[in-house]
Amino acid sequence: MLTEILIGILCLLVLIAIILIVVFRPQTSNEIKTLFGKIEELQSGLKEDFRSNREENSTVAKDNRLELNSTLRDFKLEMADTLKRITELNQKALEQINKTLEEKVRTY
Repeated sequence: MLTEILIGILCLLVLIAIILIVVFRPQTSNEIKTLFGKIEELQSGLKEDFRSNREENSTVAKDNRLELNSTLRDFKLEMADTLKRITELNQKALEQINKTLEEKVRTY
């Protein structure tokens, strides 16, 4: 009989312990949900920032390519013009040298 009473008291204590554990356990599910919500907000914000940065970098790269292309085209035209002027000056100088030589040959 004593054993039955002890088993009964033990069962009652276990039941009380279970009830107390359930009632007083920490409410972490709300905290976890809040934490996951904040993480998802950060994640979506970062995704948007990365997308925006990719678009901005793409636009800047395109603008830089266009500017470089324009600058190279202008440089090419300038160099072609300079080369043309140098060639013309060389031809004039050669003509002058030929005139001078021709005059000297005639005088001798």
